[in-house]
Order: sequence, then structure tokens, then C-alpha cells
Amino acid sequence: MKKSDKNPTSKRASAVDHVFNLLIKLRFIMIALSVVLFFYFGFHMKFITQNPSAKIDSVLAENDKVLQRYNQTKEIFPLTVGQEKLFIVFETESVYSNHFLIFLNDAINSVSGIDGVNNCSGIFSTYDISGEDNELVISPFAKAENLPFSESQLKELRTKIDGNPMTAGRLVNSEATCTTVVLSAESGLNDEKKQCLYNSVQNILYQKKMSSPDNEKISIHYAGDMVIQQEISLIQSEEKHIFPIMILTGIIILFAVFRTLAGVLIPVSIMIISVTTTIGVKALCGSSMSAIDPMLYALITTISVADSIHFVSSYYNPVLFPLLKKRERIIRVMQHSLYPCFLTSITTAIGFFAIALSPITQLKSFGLYASTGVMISFAYTIILVPGALCFFDFSVIRHRFVKTNRAWDNLLSGIIDYLSYCAINKYKKIIHIFGIIFILSAFFTVFLKTGTNPYSFLKDSHRVNKALSVIEKNFGGIDSIDIIIQSENADVFKQKKIISQLDLLINNLSKTKGIEHIESFVPLLKQMNSAIYSKQDQSYRLPDKDELIPQYFLLYEMSDDSETLYTWVNSDYSTARIRLTPGSDSNIRELTDQINTVIKESDLDSELDIVITGSAVLWNHVDSQFIRGQLLSLLFSLTLIAALLFLIFRSVRLGLCAVAVNIFPIVFGLGFMGLFSIKLSMGTVMIASIAIGIAVDDTIHTIYKYKDLSSMGEPFDTTIHKVFSTLFRPVVFTSLILAAGFLSNTMSAFKPNAWFGLISAIVILVAMLADIFLLPALLRIFWKGCHFIT
Repeated sequence: MKKSDKNPTSKRASAVDHVFNLLIKLRFIMIALSVVLFFYFGFHMKFITQNPSAKIDSVLAENDKVLQRYNQTKEIFPLTVGQEKLFIVFETESVYSNHFLIFLNDAINSVSGIDGVNNCSGIFSTYDISGEDNELVISPFAKAENLPFSESQLKELRTKIDGNPMTAGRLVNSEATCTTVVLSAESGLNDEKKQCLYNSVQNILYQKKMSSPDNEKISIHYAGDMVIQQEISLIQSEEKHIFPIMILTGIIILFAVFRTLAGVLIPVSIMIISVTTTIGVKALCGSSMSAIDPMLYALITTISVADSIHFVSSYYNPVLFPLLKKRERIIRVMQHSLYPCFLTSITTAIGFFAIALSPITQLKSFGLYASTGVMISFAYTIILVPGALCFFDFSVIRHRFVKTNRAWDNLLSGIIDYLSYCAINKYKKIIHIFGIIFILSAFFTVFLKTGTNPYSFLKDSHRVNKALSVIEKNFGGIDSIDIIIQSENADVFKQKKIISQLDLLINNLSKTKGIEHIESFVPLLKQMNSAIYSKQDQSYRLPDKDELIPQYFLLYEMSDDSETLYTWVNSDYSTARIRLTPGSDSNIRELTDQINTVIKESDLDSELDIVITGSAVLWNHVDSQFIRGQLLSLLFSLTLIAALLFLIFRSVRLGLCAVAVNIFPIVFGLGFMGLFSIKLSMGTVMIASIAIGIAVDDTIHTIYKYKDLSSMGEPFDTTIHKVFSTLFRPVVFTSLILAAGFLSNTMSAFKPNAWFGLISAIVILVAMLADIFLLPALLRIFWKGCHFIT
């Protein structure tokens, strides 16, 4: 029996040789097959559906309990919670002027007739409660047919709106420079029809404004689900140029690095075919492109280059296997880099798969296809690179490479000598510097905040966020906290005892810091009681007699404004709703805790069940889910990759070095976000998993090479110098290409994409510095019997 047959390592090496030899023989078939797959998946890629929804329903899973409570509220109060709304804010010098009110009335009448509009509320459709001869009068604040108004009528209108607790600070701001119009869409409209509705409203109001003699004094702002949905779709449709820019950036860097056709053509081909296949697989699986899925282009584009660079760089390295013929050289080069490249692909895939553990639906899909794309890229690299290298003569390349890069090589040699010197003699100082940076970064992570509301997806300068700023400044915002109070019995909220408890609860809530407005049906009852008694002193209170309350409700049900009543209590009076408007800078979690405390102290009837929901609560829940998903994915990936590293290197010390080096860029990235107030969102929430997935690649290559060389028994100074000589180029080049690819995303107007690109690039560059400086310094500490360089 031959000696090689007894050696498992030799057997594996022989098997790998046979595989690569076969791939070289079948290179034309492999290339043709890859081209066929490229066109096949490219064909299906064109049919992938777009679903860039930023609505809560698309972010949370259907079985999420908080979402289910919110949906139950939508079923009970469909007129307010269930319909998607378009908030229109008119800004002018004075709302209470005839020229503006005439313009406003004309605008409201025009948009009310648009197909798909269910209701359009504003000054002329909001009702006031008054009394005449001990009778209730429920009528609009202003009747459009009476325009123009006299000065006294204008003053009376302002007094009515400012004096009504249901409209004060909600319909017109205190300075009388802004008023809101809320447009409700019909239920059942699909996204396309909603976008058409929104576009029609914009076009009509723009034409009305331009035809108004005072158009320069009027500004119109739009906010709401329809607006944010359209803007996100528009941004993503306009940013298809980013992917070609990524490819062009990669080509430029690759050419600057290798200056040969092979150094550019092979990585770029693998890059394009990997992206096409990944998106094609996604399309074939029936998965649509969500709001964050365009980041897959940047991710797969940059990662697919990394392995091919290691193979091509090794092929160009004149030190490695210089005397072998072309085919034998290719096989040795592939065998030399195969194992570490496989390990880096596996760890990267694990890092991205950890994102799929998130409870957020869109993140699940992203993590799954990102990890799939990594392994697809590795497969294409192994299949195509051996055959592709056969088309390039190494002897010619080596001569040209050495000749044209002599000055560059001299510079690199000086850098490598200096880095080796630092690793051996300056290792303590390096560890102290990185330790200080780590502690500072960990400190700034305390200041991290979440921002998953869809408005945070757009840049602050975007017109939608400007509109939201106007709404928050003048009306307290559009998100709400809803307190739903339910009973199993009908007509419960016709009882004075129960209503008095609600009144006490509302009074207590009004003292809570962070709540700007409170709305419910209780002020309606007080207004009706005050109107019946001709607004006598102390008449603004709940009716004295129990039998008056059902009568008041019946009168309001019979009025033209019955829909307003049913926004606060359901038709059988078994469920009531209290709407709280939090301040724009309120901490929703803390505010919700305070509300729960107030509810407990208010001593409501034991038969009442209370649920706290609303859009503000739901988005806060999404924030907490993001944090939970971040911690879960980080813990999973760290644990699994750390275990894998220990098994790979079969050394606790080397495993600890690898883990320490890769925790550093994660903490630095999170600390950077905390320092510059960059919020955790759909994009940035993945930074930790990306860091542990990508940054570990160069660490594995470095430690694998270090362990391989150190087993020869050479002194540390010789070993570390050889490691730098072999890996400095690919480590730096891959990091630069990855960073440049991710930085291309900063051109996006979609903030998750932009922040994702920026923070990922920073983390990758910091990981590169950690691999160049920190990792050798840590290896130096664990080295025994080292020799020093003087």
C-alpha cells in the first residue's frame, strides 16, 4: 500500500486535484453551462414582483399578537383605523381669511369627487354643537354657501374652533397659519389605485394653487400611508443605476490592482452571474422584492468578488509555485486557497442566515436569500475560475506584473516589513490603542436609538419628512396611542357610572407628560350638555341624570355627524376608544408604561377589558422586535462562528484571537452609530450580522496561513512576515472592493440603503485594520519562544 493511501490528508488533496483537473478539462462545458444559467435566471429575474411596502402589515408576521390587537381595533372602528388616510396640510398667512377659505372649499370639493375617495374632512365638514331654545343643533363650523364671510363671522369661526375641545389644536393650529384636511380612501383599494388617487389629488391641488391669486402665500404638504408608499416605490424605481455603478467601481479597482484582463474579467463575470442567479432564484421561489431587498445587489456584488480575488491574486503571486506548468499551477493555486475560501463563505452565509432568525418578515427573506447568494457565488467561483485561468499564460503575466509593478512592490515590501515590525515590537501599544477604541465604542452604543417608522426611511430633506415636520410642529403628529375599552355587555358606555370613570381616566391622562392631545366621546357629551343649558356656568360636564345620556347619544346618531360618534364608540356601545397623540420626541415605551400606571390607578370597573394599541405602539413594537432580532442574530452568528473557528483551528487561543478581532468592528460600528445618532433601522439593524459574516473572512485567511506556516517550526518574526507577504494584497484589495461596493449605496435616497452602505463600508475597513494590526499583535502574545526583530 502506498504511503499516500494511508494518509487521509493526502487522499483529500488527491481528490481535490482530480476535481480541479476535471473542471479544467471540462472548462468549455462549465463556461457554457454558466452562460445558460445566466440567461435562464436572467429571464426569470425580469418577472420578479415589486412589493416595496413600508406598512406595518408587511413588516410584522400575521401571527404577531400586537399586530392582531391592532387589526381587531381596525375591525371595530373601520372608519378611523381601518382606512388608509391622506393627510393634507395647507399652510398660509391666515386660515381665517376669505380668499383662503374660498380656495380651501374649492380644493376640498374637487378632491372629494375623485374616484376612490370615501370622505374628505376639513373646516367645512367638521361639526359644532350648539343649543337653541333648549334644543341641540349639530351643524358644520362653516357653511360654504355663506362665503364670503364677514369679519364678525370669521372671528366667530375662529372662536368656535379654538373653543371646541375636539378641534382645538387639531383642525387649525394656534397661530391660525395651518389647517388639516384628512382624506379617507375607500376600503379594498390596491396599491396601484391608491397611488393613482394620491397622484390625482396632487395634480388637482397643484392646479388649484397655481390658479389662485394668492398662490405664493399657500403651501401644501402631504403625509400618510399612501404618500410614504408611493415615495418609497418612486425612489427604488429611480435607483436602478446604482447596480451598474457598483460594477463599474469594481472594474476600476480591479484594473488598478491587477492591470490584467484576467484580474478584471474573472471577478466581474462571477459578480454579474452570481447576482443574476440569486435574484432569479428569488423570483422562481415567488418571493417579491421588499423595501430592503435592493440591498441584495450591493451585498452579492461585493461578496462574490472576494473569493475570486484570493484565487486570482494567488495565481498572480510569483512566489507561489513559480516553476510549475500552467495546469499544475492552477490546480495548486486552487487547492492552496480552497479550504480558507470555503470556510469564509460558510461563515459569511451563517452571518446572513442569522438575519433570517429575525421576527420581522422582510428581514427573514433578506437573510435567507443573502446567505443563499453567498453560497451561489462560491459555487460559481469554484466552477469557473480553474477553467478561466487556463486562458491566461502565467509566464507572460508574471513578467508584465513584475515589470510594471516594481515601484509598487517596493512600496508594499516596505509596508509589510513595517507591519511585521509592529506586530513583534509594538504589539502592546497596538492592543492598548484598540482597547481604548473598543471601550469608547462600547460606551457610545448606549446612545443607540431605533427608527423603523417608514418616515425614517427617507432622508430628512425629503418633502414627505418636511411635511411630517410641519404636522408635528403644529398638530402633534399623525401617529397615535389608542386605548380600547371593551365590555361583553351592550350599552355599557351609556351608563353615567362608567362614563364618569372614563372622564376621570382622561383627566389623569391629561397630566401625563408626553401626551399632547386626548380625544374621545366624553367631550361630545359635555358639549351637548353645555349646549342644552345654553352654556351656563358649570354646564360643561356630564349630564346629572342617567336617562339624559342615551337621549344625547340618540340625538347625535340622528344628526348628519353620526360618523364622528362612531369613531369613539361602536354601534352597540360595548366598546369605546380614547385616542392619545404623543409628542414627537416622546419615548413611546416609557409613555405606554405611564399610561398603564394611570389606568391601574383610575380604578375602572372590573368588567372592562383594556387594550393599548395604535400606530405609535405598533411601530414601537417593531423597534423592539428589531432590537430583539439584532441581539438574537448576533448571538446566534457569534456562537456558531466561534464554535466553527475553534473546530477549524483546533486551538482555543487561535479561536479566541479570531473572535476578539471580529467583535471589535461590530462594537465599533454600533458605537459609531450611537455617536452620530444614526438609528437602528431596517438597513442598519443588519450591521452586526454583516460584520461578523464578512469581517471574519480575512481573519480566517490570516490565521489559516499563520497556522500553516507556524507548523513548520520557524520563528514568529519569519512566520508573520510570510503571512503579510502572502495575504497583504488580497486582504487589502478585497476590503477596498467590498467597501467601495457598499459605499455605492450611499447615493440612495432610501435611508436604510444609504446607511447600510456607509456603516457596512466603515465596518469592513475597520475589520481590515483589525486584521492587519490587532490580529498579529494578539498572535504575538500567544506565541511561545518568539524571536525579536531589532
